[in-house]
Amino acid sequence: MTYLVALLIYLVAVTLKAYQQRNVMAAEYRAMPIVSFGMAFCDIFLMALVFHSANDIWQLIGLWLAIGAGGSLGSVLGTWLHARNH
Repeated sequence: MTYLVALLIYLVAVTLKAYQQRNVMAAEYRAMPIVSFGMAFCDIFLMALVFHSANDIWQLIGLWLAIGAGGSLGSVLGTWLHARNH
C-alpha cells in the first residue's frame, strides 16, 4: 500500500511540476501560486512517507521504483494536460 501511495503522490507532484513549467513558459501568472502550493503539499507528504516507512534498503528500493514510475507517468500526464488545455 505504501508503494501505491508513493506512486500516486509522485505522479501528482510531477504532473504539477510539468504543468507549472508550462505555466511559466506561457506566462500564466494566475495559475502559478495554486500549482506551487499543490507541489509543496506533495513534496512534504512524500518526504514524510519516506521517513516513516523506509526501514531497510529493500523498502527504499521499492519506494525508488514506485516514485520513479509515478514521475514517469506524471511528466507525460502534465505535459498532455497542459497541451490539451491550450
